[in-house]
Amino acid sequence: MKIDIEIKRIFVIVICAVSLYSCKSREGKVEDVVNKFLTEINDRTKTLSQDLMTEEFAIFFKGKSYYSSQDWVLTAKPENDSTITVESKGKTHNGWGQPVEILQSFILRNRNGHWKIFSSYNLVPDRLDFRVVDTEWDFYWDRAKDRILKELQEKLTIEVLVPGYRGYYSTRGKLRISNNSDYDVEGIRILIEHFDSQGKSVNTDYTYVWDIVRKNGYREFEWSTGDCDKCERQEFKINFIREH
Repeated sequence: MKIDIEIKRIFVIVICAVSLYSCKSREGKVEDVVNKFLTEINDRTKTLSQDLMTEEFAIFFKGKSYYSSQDWVLTAKPENDSTITVESKGKTHNGWGQPVEILQSFILRNRNGHWKIFSSYNLVPDRLDFRVVDTEWDFYWDRAKDRILKELQEKLTIEVLVPGYRGYYSTRGKLRISNNSDYDVEGIRILIEHFDSQGKSVNTDYTYVWDIVRKNGYREFEWSTGDCDKCERQEFKINFIREH
């Protein structure tokens, strides 16, 4: 008899909990999702629940660094029946350890009756080692920036026009950088690695393209480096991501 009473009590508690959740507004439900997401990523003792995110966002977010936050206040802003934006106003610390306010946003979409995070704004740091010439860049959502970076990584290419040769005081050569993307870029940094006659790396340095390289355009430029008596061959690589 006591066991039956206990089972009934647990059943009632479960039913009440389900009822309370089902009675919550859409805004309350999406705020719960974002609150749980922020709680889990800002607590190293917790594991991030995959069911909080759409598959697209989970793939994007995996392995990414992100801005920490605490004491956040959430505000839901419905867009339509299947999309709601949640804004988060929280606290974090800058590079000098000083407390600052951080504003973040999340787009949630209804997938099979469950609200899941589809995109974010100002959650993932912008670590580009060049500049996209776009006045709207700072307002793009994180996944949009990531998509643009991937396109640039595929469509910014280097061609050797004049192989490295020794001058009187330096080693020099000529390159062409082609931009077959849909975005203008500037301030591109190119890593030059020098090898000796045995194929061993003997020196590394950088050259820069400060001018704008227009979409579907190119720039030709000369590079030079000193202190490279043993340099026989060079390899070139665009530095897309800032080093820590």
